[in-house]
Amino acid sequence: MLPDREGFLYPEIDEAKCIRCERCRKICPVLSSGPSAFERKESPKTYACWINDDLIRFQSSSGGVFSAIALQVLDSGGIVFGASYDESMHLRHMSVESRNELDLLRRSKYVQSELGDAFRQAKDCLHRGRRVFFVGAPCQIAGLNAYLGADNQNLLTADFICHGVPSPGVFSEYVKYIEGVYGRRLKEINFRDKRRGWPNSLFAIAKFDTGEEVMLSGRKNSFRYGFCTNLLLRKSCYNCAFKKLPRWGDFTIGDFAIVQDKYSNDAHKGISCLLLNSPRGEGYVELLKDRTFFFEETLAEAERGNRHLRHSASTPAGREKFFEDFNTVPFACLTERYLTPPLLARIRGFIKCHLNLQTVLFIQKVTRWKNTG
Repeated sequence: MLPDREGFLYPEIDEAKCIRCERCRKICPVLSSGPSAFERKESPKTYACWINDDLIRFQSSSGGVFSAIALQVLDSGGIVFGASYDESMHLRHMSVESRNELDLLRRSKYVQSELGDAFRQAKDCLHRGRRVFFVGAPCQIAGLNAYLGADNQNLLTADFICHGVPSPGVFSEYVKYIEGVYGRRLKEINFRDKRRGWPNSLFAIAKFDTGEEVMLSGRKNSFRYGFCTNLLLRKSCYNCAFKKLPRWGDFTIGDFAIVQDKYSNDAHKGISCLLLNSPRGEGYVELLKDRTFFFEETLAEAERGNRHLRHSASTPAGREKFFEDFNTVPFACLTERYLTPPLLARIRGFIKCHLNLQTVLFIQKVTRWKNTG
């Protein structure tokens, strides 16, 4: 897997070793017809839900339903695969086998992860009879299922409602930019920090190796802006083959912000959207009742708040020019030219942020008042 000029990884065939078996083409999920070997639903059951552990919910990007499923798998002796930053701030798929490690896989990362040999590891675990829970972008879950070739009762998968995957190469330059600004080595970025409430989780928190945490906003949060404006996405994300129903995963997870008013007492803590795409997913939810609150909603409601469930991101006008400059212009200059929101948008964002914060504080006061009688 080698990076192209935009910083995305693509497979490179060693022609000297290729025996022309065509297996790579036969199992490619883009070239296949869909999850025909896996029983999936055109109209999956849909839930608004959240884990009943407030700390885990706070540490999660929305309602923490990923953690609820993962904990159930770990408690039964299984293994969980997901994406985590390594020591060099590269996002890679890895496996965890204990509750203490699970936090590495939480939170939205907003960059394409490197799969490495995660598929091989998962296949080996399945052959040894272990339960495997594998989480990834829809294209990654499609790739895993196509690679395995047949359904396995011990395999549980979840794709997420994907906006699109930004360039790992751009993210690497962004990391260097932040480290240069603060003069410290970056350890982690949380793009969806909840300290000001879930509706206001638009600020990023940078965590450095010194233990210090810094809120990133404006130009320092330029990577998030490039993600939200579709500027940094992989070309295939503008015509995604996997934003459709039926899905490849047993579950589809994401935000359920559209129902905030209905669950106003809990909305500031985060609400997950959960689609049950397979009989296995439906059956597994029954095991989560003791650790998760479930409220059935409609698929139409889920789609109303998550257009990327079925629709690809639109291609922004400045994308080609950005990537032309990417290899020749310092990242600080790219931030100024392409990745800084207009002044009016920043003012609107500040006002919205302030109003959301006041709403969160008011809800917290009312909740405390009700709890104390």
